[in-house]
Formats: sequence, C-alpha cells, structure tokens
Amino acid sequence: MKLTDSQKEAFRSFTSGANIFLTGKGGSGKSFLTRYIDDWCKEHKLSVIKCAPTGVAALNIGGSTIHRTFGIKVDENGILKPNDRCHDKKKLGTLGRADVIIIDEISMCRADVFAYVANTLIHVFRQHRDDGKRHQLLVVGDFFQLPPVLTKDQQEAYNALWGNTLFAFQTKEWQQIELQTMMLTESMRQSDKAFVSALDNIREGKPDFGVFDTVSREFDPTLLTICGTNKQAAAINDSNLRTLIKNGAKEHVLQSKDTGHPLPGDYPTDKELRLCIGARVMLLTNDPDKRWVNGSFGVIKGFAADETQLTAKIDGADATVDIERNTWTISEYTVEPGVKGEEPKLVQVERATIEQFPVKLAWAISIHKSQGATYEKANINIENIFSAGQLYVALSRCRSLKGMNIIGRLSDEKVMTDGAVLKFMQHFGKAEWSGPGLNFEVFDDPEPGEDRYQEGWDDGYDYRTKEVQEYYQDLVDKDLSVKRLSARATREREKALLPEEERNPKGAGRKKLPVHELAESKAIRVPGVVADSLKEIGEIAKKTTDLDSLLQDLKKVIEAHKIFG
Repeated sequence: MKLTDSQKEAFRSFTSGANIFLTGKGGSGKSFLTRYIDDWCKEHKLSVIKCAPTGVAALNIGGSTIHRTFGIKVDENGILKPNDRCHDKKKLGTLGRADVIIIDEISMCRADVFAYVANTLIHVFRQHRDDGKRHQLLVVGDFFQLPPVLTKDQQEAYNALWGNTLFAFQTKEWQQIELQTMMLTESMRQSDKAFVSALDNIREGKPDFGVFDTVSREFDPTLLTICGTNKQAAAINDSNLRTLIKNGAKEHVLQSKDTGHPLPGDYPTDKELRLCIGARVMLLTNDPDKRWVNGSFGVIKGFAADETQLTAKIDGADATVDIERNTWTISEYTVEPGVKGEEPKLVQVERATIEQFPVKLAWAISIHKSQGATYEKANINIENIFSAGQLYVALSRCRSLKGMNIIGRLSDEKVMTDGAVLKFMQHFGKAEWSGPGLNFEVFDDPEPGEDRYQEGWDDGYDYRTKEVQEYYQDLVDKDLSVKRLSARATREREKALLPEEERNPKGAGRKKLPVHELAESKAIRVPGVVADSLKEIGEIAKKTTDLDSLLQDLKKVIEAHKIFG
C-alpha cells in the first residue's frame, strides 16, 4: 500500500528528525503510517519504544502502557502533580537507550500524565544528548475524537491541581517539546465525498446531516450496535446471551489463564468469558491462515468437550473455523547488557501473560471501545450522546452510508466539540515545517556573557537527587572548563558584595535566585559563592564543638556571603 501525499509529507518530516504530532480525521491512516514508521526504524536499526494510555491500545501497537514505560505511580486519587517526573534510575536508563519513542492515542492521555511523560523525556534526552542516539518523539492521535476520562471521584482533586487543563496540548510541556503538527487529510475509510464532507463538518462542531437522510432507521438485530456507554453495551450483550440460554443453549464460562499480575485494563476480552452456541462475537486477532482478521464478526457454533477450542462461523465465510486460545504478552521495556563488547540493547520483556479465547460478545460495543475500528455494517445508536467527539466517532466507524442504521434523532446539540480542541487545531493544524530536526537542545540557556554574573551566581546546578549531585560533581572534578568557570564565579564574589547600583549599573545580568529555587536550575556550572560558603561552613563545623558558638559562626558566614539574598 502506497503512502498518500499527506502521509509522505509527515514521513519526510519524521525521517528528517522532527518531533512529530501526527493527527488527522478518523480513517486517515494514522495507524498505518505509525506502523510504516516503526518498520522504517527497524530497517535502520533504530531502537523504538511504543506506548499508549490503555492496556488494550498498547497491545494493539505491540508496545506497553505509558504507566509501565515511564514508571508512573499515582496517589490515591490517581492524579499526578504538576512538574513531576520519573526518578527511577532503571526507567530513566531504559528511556535513554531509545532512538524513537512513539505514544499512540494521545487524545486520551490526560494532561497530568502527559506533563509527567514530557518532563521525564526532557530530563532524559538532555542527559543523553551526546550518546549518539536519535532521541525523537512521535505522538499520534486526534483530539477531535474522544477526550481523556476523569471519574466523578477524581474530578474535585484533579481540578484542584490542574484547573481546566485536561488535554495534553494544554500543558506547558507540549509547548516546551515543540512537537511539529503533521495532519493527514485524505480519507482511507470512506470514499463517498459527500459523506466525508459531512463527517469533517461534524468533527469540527458544525451540524451537517443532509447526507444521512437516506440512511436506514431500522434496527438490525444481526448487526453490531454502537452505543453511548459501556453500561448500555454490556446490558445489550447480557440480555441477548440470557435469551439464548433461556431458550436452551448451554452457557460456557471460560476463565483466562494468567501469569504474572495483569492489571484490569490489560485484558482485551473478559477475564471470565461467558459464551454459548448462537452468541454473536467479534474476533480480536489476525489469523495466521487469514481466515479472519482483527474485527471480523461471527457466530459461535460449538465447543470442544474439554473447552480448549471454539467453533465459529465467520460472517461472509462458507465454512466454520476452529478457534484456540490466544496468548497476549504484557510487556515492559528494559535494557539488556551487551555481550562480547556489544552495546547494551533496548528490549521488551514479559511481565505477564493473558491466555484466553480471542473473542468477545458483539451484539453491542461502546463508542469509546469502537474508536479506531472500521465496520462494514453497524447499528449506530445515538440516543445517549453526552460528550465531545462521541457523535463524530460513532458516525465515522462505517465505510459507507449503506452500511449504517442510525437509531435515534440527529440534532444540533449532539454535535459537541471541545472549544479548546477547536482553537488548538485551527491555530496549529495547518502549520508548515522546514529545516533541521527539532531536539531538546533548543531549551538550553544561552551562555552567560562577561557582564551577566551577579552576586557570584551562575545558574548553579540541580541538587534534587543524589544521583544528579554525583553526576555534576564528576563533571566539576574532570572538566577544566567547568573549573575555570567556577573560579571565575568565585572571583565575582567581591563584586557581589557591592551595592546593586555599583555592581550592575546597566541592569544587566541574571537575577540572583534564592537557595530554595536551586532545584529548578538547569545548567551544570557551579555557583562559586555557594561552593565557597559551604566549604567555609564545613571547616567551622570541624573545629567547633559548642552548638551556640557554631550557630553564631554560621550566621556570620551566611550574612557575609549573602547566600539567602
């Protein structure tokens, strides 16, 4: 399959080194291009980490969850604090080995999670900027589709920390990493231009229902029903299953066989799968013999006596097929030590497995779980539309108008688009890019000039962790240029003791930071006044045994050097 024009443009930008936000309407080929880029990376021996907000989305791209990849540990409310990042050395080392990091379904990634991810990557890529790695970021998704999810229990605590900031693009970190927006414009799912135009308008919040006048309003019980909530879909599936059982079909309860500790969100189907002969199901894998694909529908026709096998009739096929249990691997990225002089390698390791039949009941599915899927035919139940993007996602799942049965009334109030999304996409969606690849180096502070030292302060270094202290101390010990700069800052100490107007008559120079702000510093150079003061304090502590006398001496040092401004 060839790339479309907009896919080619996005691919060229990626291969040139830009950090990409790949977006586009439903069915525009985002998933296809992501796989294409992944294959290109493998051909060029680039190490890739792939992750997504949910377990099922991670399985779909052959990666891991964002939480596993970035070592995210949330509080009791499941909410992350602003400016937080990963401090796990092993996770940071693993991320540093990646040439490319791909994050799928970015529209469903909450702002707090994205900020954590971005802060971690900024830290990691800066630490590893000279290791010869590509260090490139690709995020994929459509903010016009379903927004991130917040439960009622989380809402109050989330708003207290993040206010109205819900989407990834609303964070300051989105701006910091300067993702280049590349929009795919062609529709790969629908070919009817009038249908495509109507969907485009609804996607952007403009009611356009004319083309749907010819669509059937009759419910077809043999088709999948796409409905507003998980609860509604579960009720439909359960009702149909109970009807078959009531009419004499034997219920089979099939337990998954797990290893490790899968999380609830990791399961692509039910841990306890309830089926019977006559049940409508959807297949969740691609058959190696190509008898079905992920998303095919069928009807259960039988069970092996020991329940190790199902028999099903796939829609459109003449013969029945035997279906065995499938094993899904829940993985995590880590670094494998090199052997015989080879470099360490980035690898995926098994953390858990889920062994279950690759089917799920398919009389109904929620709009949320249908996102990303394509159906030839479906009932589209739009009676319970309650959030932005839902109507667009529901109506855009089918390839054609002929394949749709719309249940419920189309009305203007159901065409909901988040105002923040609309503003963001109108402003950034048509951005053009040219030039060298964007990297995190663009956030380096400029080198200070002769007149930019003030009170002996030259940016300081990051004292947040012991690891960082040791790293920078090693630089100070080994790098003569750092030592010279430290000495230079020390020489400025006397100037720092002068009144403000004499020390800096033109107002030049960096504002001196109080000690409590040292943790936010990004440079690696040593503030001489602080280093000298600490040394002097250390010498006093060695010689003084009386506590009151020690405190008085320390006070004198602090006042003399004006450490606290």
